[in-house]
Order: sequence, then structure tokens, then C-alpha cells
Amino acid sequence: MNTKTYKFINKLRQMVDSNQGIRWSIHGDMLEIFDEELLHQAILKNFRSSKSSTFHRQLTYYQFYTFMHQNGYRVYKNQYFLRDNIQLEDNIMRNFKSSTNNQTQELINLQAENKKLMKQLKEIEKTQVQIMKNLQIQTKIHHLLTKNLQNTSKYLHNKQQVDGSRISVRFFIRIIKGLKHDSVEKITKHIFGEKESTCYSPIPFQYI
Repeated sequence: MNTKTYKFINKLRQMVDSNQGIRWSIHGDMLEIFDEELLHQAILKNFRSSKSSTFHRQLTYYQFYTFMHQNGYRVYKNQYFLRDNIQLEDNIMRNFKSSTNNQTQELINLQAENKKLMKQLKEIEKTQVQIMKNLQIQTKIHHLLTKNLQNTSKYLHNKQQVDGSRISVRFFIRIIKGLKHDSVEKITKHIFGEKESTCYSPIPFQYI
């Protein structure tokens, strides 16, 4: 490592160790920029530069490649710049061409990963749309059943004639046909006097 490289890397490590807008990742193998304003002040102090872009460009010259981490921070990574292994810094070289190639390859990898994630996201969105459609259908069905059951309940309580009651029971059976046993039991208890709580579902339906 030549003198110029040593000075830059040494100042960079001091900034990272003291959390001057940039810090080590949890595993100590990447640099996280967590405060751009604080980093800008540190750049002015340590590198006598008024532009953060110059600092970022210098990092790429020293073979740091950058990307946005899933935690939301912009990060830099160099395989030879590690928190717990200072000796590896001797391998860091200032190389325009190599840095550009590394950056390009990393960009290609990130684009491929992004494409894969976007595809997965579209599949999730399709699934969500289908779930919402099904939920809307079920909601309409439950509302219709609730309305019919309420009308039937009123009819059965008010109707006194035997023949009429028989017809109403047959009509009631037609309505509940196909429902689950526990749902029918709750409905009949409510209609015939053994009223229970109507909160049987996380969805606000009255009977189901």
C-alpha cells in the first residue's frame, strides 16, 4: 500500500470507528451510511473536500462497491476492508479500471436480483388480487345469507298456523343446506331462543 492509499484508508477507518455518519455493519464487513449530513461534515474535516460525491467516487477507486442494503442504508463493501482484520488493508489498491469493472459486475448482479424480486412481487400482487376477489364474493354471500336468515327468523316467530310453520321450516332447511354443522347449530339456537354471541368470525358477519 502506497502512502496516498494508506492515508485515505486510515482516515476512512477512523471515520467508521467513530461513527461519523458512516459505521460498520453488524458483521463488520460492510460500511453503512446512516447520516448523510454528519458524513458530509466528516468529509470536510478529514479530506478537505466540499463534495460528498468526491468521497463516494474515491471509494470506488479503492475497489469499494456500493448498493442499497435491505435495511435501507447505502453500503460500501471491500473484501480487504474489515473491522476485525486490519492486516488485509495492505491488499487495497487504487485502481480506476479494476474499480469500474467491479462496480459494473456488482451492478449486473444487483439488476438480476432486482428483476427476480420484481417477478416475485408481481406474483404476490396477483395472489392478493385473487384473495380480495374471493373475499368480496364471500362477503356478498354472507350478507345475503344474513339477510335471508333474519327474515326467516322473524317469519318463524310470527307465524302461528301449523301448515304455515311447516312450509317455513322447509324453506329454512333450504336456506341452511350446505352450511357447516357448527354454523347451522349457531343459527338454529339464535332463531329458536338459545341466543349466543354473534361474534363467530374475525370477519364481521352476524351468523357465520
